[in-house]
Amino acid sequence: MKFEYCNSSNFDELMDFLHECFKTNDQEHPRFEELYPDIYRKDSELLTGILILRENGRIASSAGVFPIPLQIGNRGVVIPGVGGVATHPDFRGKSLMTKIMDEIKLMIEKENPPFSWLGGNRYRYSRWGWERAGTCVNFHLWSKNSSAMPQNEFKTRELPYSDIPWQDVMAFRKAISFRGNAALESLKYRYQRPALRFFVSENSEKEKAFLVLSNNNHIAEYFGSPKGISDIIVFLMKVISNIHVQVPMTNDSCFKIFRAFAETWEISHCSNLAVCNFRDCLSLAEENPAVHELKGLGNCGINLILADNKNPEQRVFVGIENARIIIDHRRDGFSEIKMNPLMAASVVFGPQKPSLLLERPDLFWLDAILPVVLNIPRLYYV
Repeated sequence: MKFEYCNSSNFDELMDFLHECFKTNDQEHPRFEELYPDIYRKDSELLTGILILRENGRIASSAGVFPIPLQIGNRGVVIPGVGGVATHPDFRGKSLMTKIMDEIKLMIEKENPPFSWLGGNRYRYSRWGWERAGTCVNFHLWSKNSSAMPQNEFKTRELPYSDIPWQDVMAFRKAISFRGNAALESLKYRYQRPALRFFVSENSEKEKAFLVLSNNNHIAEYFGSPKGISDIIVFLMKVISNIHVQVPMTNDSCFKIFRAFAETWEISHCSNLAVCNFRDCLSLAEENPAVHELKGLGNCGINLILADNKNPEQRVFVGIENARIIIDHRRDGFSEIKMNPLMAASVVFGPQKPSLLLERPDLFWLDAILPVVLNIPRLYYV
């Protein structure tokens, strides 16, 4: 058994290996170079995050850790995302995935990020701390509801990739507080992922909006004028009956537009998330848009303890003082709640209320602080 990292010399071998692994369940599965051109390129710096395990000279298993840049309120955060986890059919049943995921977990712990993301099934990866968590709203837009929407006099057209107004896109997205936050060069590669369509709308006053539609009629990203976004959806619904969009729990103007188009919607988890640095993770709650709700609450607090039986306990005080969120080291004189990594991910990110999860109705005030609001668009999955 031998570990190594991916580089240009073993890149082609790795791509063939991944394709062989994933087509066992889906013969039509695209190659990873096509699915994720922002990651799997011979000249990509991200290749060094891919760990390879060899048996008898052959690639037997692999997994990758890749940066996912996010904007969470006023904070720019880069979290590690785990993807491309695979074991060749010839080597399955030998606990190789366990060995490589143990190494991946150590790589993430060395980075000490607030939290991490993983693509895959919960039952396979929960032992390393990843839990179905995060709070999002899934809107199912229906074309018949578009007839009730106002016409805002924006002219809409579909763009080829070559005509994307990159500077406008980068400028527009600054108005969205919870979003993916890729640099321009990375975004250009992300927009080359399969089956993406691009739309722009503009009115006589030069107000613009931009929308990316992915396969299965999912809205992947949207920026710019909310009225312009509304007119793009009206334009699309002339030929598409149903459109889906996943948004964070923020009641902004775009949220209201999607709700007006929606026939149904539901609140659900959005990703596999794992808490890493407990204090840094909880501090992201300071960016939640509903902090004004704290004004009616008195001073209160509790010590939360993250314990996983492998690493030192992480003890963090969470409270409210003078209508402000307080995140601090453990404080004497306050009660304590100990939780495992899976419970910690659910408490921090939702979608359930913390007081219900912890079976502590007296912690109703914690429901005004958590869950942390975040948005990890599908274009940022790895």
